[in-house]
Amino acid sequence: MTLKSLYLTDILENLKRRAWIFWGSFLLFFCTYPGFLLLNLNRIKNSSYSEETVKWEQLRNVTQAMFEVNPVIVCLIILVGILFGIQGFSYLHDKKQVNFYHSQPVKRDRRFWLIESNGIGIFLFTYLVNLILGMIVATGYGCFETGLFVMAAKAFFLYFVIFLAICHISMLAVMLTGNTLVSLLMAGVLLFYELAFRGIWLLYQDTFLLTYRTTGRELLESITSPIMKVWGYFLYANSRFPWEQELFTYTGTVAAVTVQAVVFGGIAWLLYKKRASEAYGKSISFIRMKEPLRVMLLLLSGLGGALLFYAVAGESIVFGILGAVFTVFLGHVVIQLIYEVDLRAVKKKGITVMLSLAATLIICTIFYWDPFGMDGRLPAMSTVDSVGINLPGVVTGQNQWVMEDGQEIWAEHYADNMMHLTQVEQVYEILQKAEEVKGFRKQKNENPQKTYTLIDVAFYKKNGKKVIRNLYFQEEEIGKVLSPIYLMEEYRAVTDQTAIEGFLEKYQIKGAEYFNGLNSFVLEKEKVKALYEAYRKDVEESHYEEIYYQIPVGKLSFKGIGLRNPDYTNSWEVLIFPGFERTIALLQKLSVSWRAEFDSEFVDEIEVLTISYTDYEVWGRTSYRDKDEFTKRVHYKNRDEIKQLLTNALPRDNVYWTQGSTPYNSGTDLEISVTRKQLEDEEYFGEYYQGDRSIITEIIYREDELPKTFEEDLEALSWGEEKTK
Repeated sequence: MTLKSLYLTDILENLKRRAWIFWGSFLLFFCTYPGFLLLNLNRIKNSSYSEETVKWEQLRNVTQAMFEVNPVIVCLIILVGILFGIQGFSYLHDKKQVNFYHSQPVKRDRRFWLIESNGIGIFLFTYLVNLILGMIVATGYGCFETGLFVMAAKAFFLYFVIFLAICHISMLAVMLTGNTLVSLLMAGVLLFYELAFRGIWLLYQDTFLLTYRTTGRELLESITSPIMKVWGYFLYANSRFPWEQELFTYTGTVAAVTVQAVVFGGIAWLLYKKRASEAYGKSISFIRMKEPLRVMLLLLSGLGGALLFYAVAGESIVFGILGAVFTVFLGHVVIQLIYEVDLRAVKKKGITVMLSLAATLIICTIFYWDPFGMDGRLPAMSTVDSVGINLPGVVTGQNQWVMEDGQEIWAEHYADNMMHLTQVEQVYEILQKAEEVKGFRKQKNENPQKTYTLIDVAFYKKNGKKVIRNLYFQEEEIGKVLSPIYLMEEYRAVTDQTAIEGFLEKYQIKGAEYFNGLNSFVLEKEKVKALYEAYRKDVEESHYEEIYYQIPVGKLSFKGIGLRNPDYTNSWEVLIFPGFERTIALLQKLSVSWRAEFDSEFVDEIEVLTISYTDYEVWGRTSYRDKDEFTKRVHYKNRDEIKQLLTNALPRDNVYWTQGSTPYNSGTDLEISVTRKQLEDEEYFGEYYQGDRSIITEIIYREDELPKTFEEDLEALSWGEEKTK
């Protein structure tokens, strides 16, 4: 008998032992492809309530969803991979089977690759046969197109490497353990330990380090888990944002999972060769692995328990320590029960438990007290290639950026991910003026009235990684400190698409609209060019330290022919500030109300309300909450007085255009609103109805324009009083 025929004989013999796996896999994929398609396509085709064009579209969508990369099928592949990996080598957990197989004159390498290739063959056969059957069913219903072959092939390659990686991880779990139940637990540890540890680590950063900010994507940058790689692919590969599409590409995901499959398969092979035949029945087959594994698991449970108790107990470090002690001990009890199946064995391995607890408390201490100054430390300048920063309350704060494919996103979102300021040394010099974190904590506790602004800064490192830091600046200094960044040509080019040369012609701008917070004004195409030039000139000559402290008086929207299709209108919004003299002068010339004007003839009253939270209690480590609330309220109904008080009023929504960051002094917890009669031809934004066709509108004033009348009248009242003038 030749070696080839002998190998085939061994394959067939092994297949007998795995017959139920073969038929189970075949049935699963049969239900997934031909079975599912047959039921759903027949249901759609025989439905009586849909038009033929709608039916065809539904048939096509169902078919496409089945043959493209499908998250439901990926979950099935993962289950199949775990089942194949554990069942293939499960004989290692049975004494009789081990004695039988190891008594045969077959080398270990040969037996390993025999079982491995057998599992791969079963998967390929059962999957591909049912995939072809599914294509036949779809063709029979007339909804299988040629392009679906490419889609199905693309999905198959991803499914195959996922199967290999999961199967090899499950095989590795079998090699490390002595019974099937522990193998399943070990497979879960191998697949999800890194995810759990990354998640807890990121939670520690977010909880204790003020300047650290995570996006959640860090969870998916896994080295050991193919599930995380595939999860990232589903989240970002089909994103409409190019910076997210690049995170988990199809090719990159297949390559990464393939590497994981090869590495885990190689480790499983090496351990199979070294595994003792007498390892069956033991919880961990390699004695030297027991204590390192125990430390890993106890460290994870201790860190998770400490953070949980710390948060639930109102940010109490004492309860955090108690949580670490409790969860480390609890984890030790569970592990000992798994290892020795004897509760009395809990008394053993005290040194390992104490070392794990000590490591847990050291990590908690480092995060809580930050002795090494991690918080506030910027990435080394030599490692940074470029920096992205989105300044709050600037002229382009709510401008829309239109992508090349015609999709619209907010400009600040675009700037956060696509801005690359290459003048790193100059930017770092500015960022070094941010508040030192320890001093910031102290000042914030000693002087809670002092306000700070948080700025998100993205550091694009030379190794391709992106790190985000939250930096804090004093409110009264932020405009002056960050003004040099605003003046950088790189900054303006990426935050204001309207600043692009030839903007009007490139995007075929056909008109504009101006909104002052109350009323909208349509501007014809012939008037837009002069207005646009005036706006650009104002932007060039403006200074951030002035703009930041101003409340915008209006929004100017440029309307262009849709990039995706001519019937859609793309728009670009820019903010108009009081200092934009050229733009405002031209709006006045065009008879456009550049600032919201409240007509006193249609106002019933102005109400001023101040709230005092005079009785606080500590809630958590750094926060407070009010126990009692006291108010003062004044109603102004005199027509002349109302007219005078409305002179400098602006709608409150104007502040929100700059993300609420523009400061204005309206007193302590001061709320000002006007009750207006509704006009038939007016549109209103950000208001609510009171009844009797009247509308409540909240208003604001600039710091230097707040009427003294309000303060004087409120001071004359006692808490709890209310009067009408």
